[in-house]
Amino acid sequence: MQMEKPAGVDLLAIVLLINGIFSFFSGIDSLYFSSFLASVVPINTAVPGIVEATAQYVAIWGSIILAIGIGSFLVAYGLFYGRSWGWSGAMALAIIGIVIPIMNIIVGYWPSVFTILLSALIIYYLTRREVRVYFGRKISAPSQM
Repeated sequence: MQMEKPAGVDLLAIVLLINGIFSFFSGIDSLYFSSFLASVVPINTAVPGIVEATAQYVAIWGSIILAIGIGSFLVAYGLFYGRSWGWSGAMALAIIGIVIPIMNIIVGYWPSVFTILLSALIIYYLTRREVRVYFGRKISAPSQM
């Protein structure tokens, strides 16, 4: 017997799909930009170390963002079709969605607070009993004293 899909699962999948699109293209853009920076090094020999380091930093973060975008596509698929790994992937992406914005806040980018709040809301939703059951996650029995 197939359980009815909880309200909100499709919405979460759509949000992850949209996030995946933005992350994918942001990652590609960052990789192109790092390639551009690396090509500037021979032209500007006054500060080659800074330009090379910046290009490497941008390439690393671009690769991470690209991977998150691809992961978001896969997780959205898993959520749409009620796969257990979709739930696990959504939790992992929500945790990443808390950790990275904390680093942004440390360097002074305060709008990342909204990303943390959204990720916390996603974690709250995914831990609801009916959502966990739908994705085949074990429900721990309440402790009796």
